Amino acid sequence: MWRHDDQAATLRRWFRRDLPPVFGLFVASTRWARDLPQLMRHLVRAHGPVLLADEASATVTLPEASGAPRPPDLLLSLQEQSALRRLLLRLPDGWGYLNLKAAAVAMPLLGEEQRQRLLATFQRLSQPFRAVVCCAGGGSAADASWWVTSAPAHGLLVEPTPRGAELALRRSEEIAPLGISRITLIAADGATPRFLRLLAQRITARTSLPVTEAQPLQHFLLPTLPLIRT
Repeated sequence: MWRHDDQAATLRRWFRRDLPPVFGLFVASTRWARDLPQLMRHLVRAHGPVLLADEASATVTLPEASGAPRPPDLLLSLQEQSALRRLLLRLPDGWGYLNLKAAAVAMPLLGEEQRQRLLATFQRLSQPFRAVVCCAGGGSAADASWWVTSAPAHGLLVEPTPRGAELALRRSEEIAPLGISRITLIAADGATPRFLRLLAQRITARTSLPVTEAQPLQHFLLPTLPLIRT
């Protein structure tokens, strides 16, 4: 069995060396099945093709939340090589989708050879994209795997309502023990500067988790990734 500290160290090195830029994302929204695609469309307009890797640790996958069947999981690539062409979903808006739900759970239990095959497949599928967003799903962040927590930078997508603010405080309490040093608040449509400022203050006061930036979705840019030229 692969120890968690080994898993974290390996994924951190791998994310920084062998993949497009990786961003870990948590969600605090009752309408996450709408807000998450909206964020992805914005990132595509800003940066070019972006892959959403969805581990859905405490919820159904994004397609299921939107009424579609669950897509094939990355873990299937260990059973049949022919599954590769079915794993990656390409959306009309220019972003891609990869289901990691079973792979994220299985990763610590795999042998070395299987783990390397899984990582190699993930790397191959991510290569056409300029960045990868590893999302913990629309529910609790407490069970987020190292796929999400090992990313170099992290964000919290928030519904700009009183209910969204309460969910954001709950998510921040779940995130704080995961070893994440700071987060960026990303508010969906309708957020005011005051909402973002007060929420950032409440999160830091309750959890001591630094909020380095707080931005409406339409202004958010992935760290270290330049804008595309139009």
